Amino acid sequence: MPEESEKEAQILADRFMELPEELQELMLDEEFLTKAEHLSEHYQFQPNQKDLLLEEISLVLMRITPLANFKERLIVKLQIPIPRATTLAADIDKEIFSPVHHLLLTTTSVNIPTSGVQSPQETAQVKPATSGGILVDQIAQFQARKKQREEEERQKLNTQPTPVAIAPVVPPNLPQ
Repeated sequence: MPEESEKEAQILADRFMELPEELQELMLDEEFLTKAEHLSEHYQFQPNQKDLLLEEISLVLMRITPLANFKERLIVKLQIPIPRATTLAADIDKEIFSPVHHLLLTTTSVNIPTSGVQSPQETAQVKPATSGGILVDQIAQFQARKKQREEEERQKLNTQPTPVAIAPVVPPNLPQ
């Protein structure tokens, strides 16, 4: 079983890396996480539900879960009633999916389906993680790597060789 979880995590990481750079950055951006957190608080979700919500949103953005199945997955994964899932899905569409769609349309040449429907082969390639935290952990790891790369770049810029003047060494006066 742990091997299967590792395999799923690797598939998710690979799928994430295949996304357009703009979408990767958006998914790792604090604003994206803040929007998901705000929705979780608005709907008064428990911590495990917050993680599951972020995971479900991410699975749709990564085109692992078809958008057409999103509301039904919210009902099952978050264990919420249909009317609540309907309003939550509408809020997520307004706050996250529509802005992402607009961003990608204006910044990339990637073909973005508006229906959210994928072929069965595409959907079957990756099973969503069974534990609520795998994708959340992956996103946290990517954020840490991104920050590390940014820090390394800053250090490279700040570590340019500085000319050093070497003063001659004068021996101290020794008693004779």
